[in-house]
Amino acid sequence: MKKSVISLVCVIGVLVLVGSSAAAEPIKLKFATVEPPQAFILSKIFMPWVEKVNSECEGIMKIEVYSGGTLGRDLAAQLKVVTDGVADIAWIMNSYQPGRFADDLVVNIPFIAHKSKEGSLAIYRMYKKGMLRGYEDFIVVGLFAHAQYSLHTAMPVNSVKDLKGQKIRAAGKMQHDFMGAFGAGPVAFSITQTAENISRGVVKGTLSNSDAIQTFRIGDVAPNHFMLPLGTVTVMLALNKKSYESLPEKARAAIDRNVEPLVRSYGEKSDKADQEILEGWQKDPKHKVVIPSAQQTKEAMEMLQPVVDAWKKENPKNAELAKVYTEEVAKVRAEK
Repeated sequence: MKKSVISLVCVIGVLVLVGSSAAAEPIKLKFATVEPPQAFILSKIFMPWVEKVNSECEGIMKIEVYSGGTLGRDLAAQLKVVTDGVADIAWIMNSYQPGRFADDLVVNIPFIAHKSKEGSLAIYRMYKKGMLRGYEDFIVVGLFAHAQYSLHTAMPVNSVKDLKGQKIRAAGKMQHDFMGAFGAGPVAFSITQTAENISRGVVKGTLSNSDAIQTFRIGDVAPNHFMLPLGTVTVMLALNKKSYESLPEKARAAIDRNVEPLVRSYGEKSDKADQEILEGWQKDPKHKVVIPSAQQTKEAMEMLQPVVDAWKKENPKNAELAKVYTEEVAKVRAEK
């Protein structure tokens, strides 16, 4: 009998220890991205952020990264991956959600922001002011504006006149209209399909930022770069709302305080990488880089202004968005 009691006590003790160990396990959040592990945005921007948040939440919460489309390869479906709970966090291209983030189109306007840092901090601060629609169903961990888009083509482009009659991939309504203003035929599909579609002759080139051209090997089939700044698009890290609300207060606080630093880091590192990629192309005989003259830029602005004016008239709010975005970009430039 005595042995039985001792055995029972031992079993209870083991169960208590096992229960305590299980309770001590940190909450795990799945971070989904279609980018490969070595991609610049993931390896140089998001991973340092993940490591920082994890270090501040040691023993409480741990973010685990699932790269290369492990939790879903379709860029257009990444927001659903988060809202359905397949992943807790995901990297999302906002322009792949037609109509949902309509106010984000303000970053498409060319010649306002010159750099990713300016555009990213400006649009994030507009979000914080409650000016942007479409963000109600999840938590924004970071909202960013890519480095400025330019033209990357299979054939040489020395002027926007060379685009007439050519099919060019573009992201979002305003950029489609820009290509139309230049006499090109805009075509929509995922950035992940771009290199293949250029090589097959489906399109002659794409509007994109330099990092995407590098990451998705588009430069191999589109080695001509006409560096006219044509606005950009927003991307973000979204966090499932239920996942966020279920976290301990310390974990939520760690995420919250690291959002704006991530936005700033994204902008600064993107701008540095963009410049390095451009300089690499300029040194590589396989690539041809054209920097438009001041006159060419002025002519392009005049051609695109009717598109911007039409967007402002579509909704009374749009003109105010453009005004505030311009002001916020100016504030960022004035910051040290």
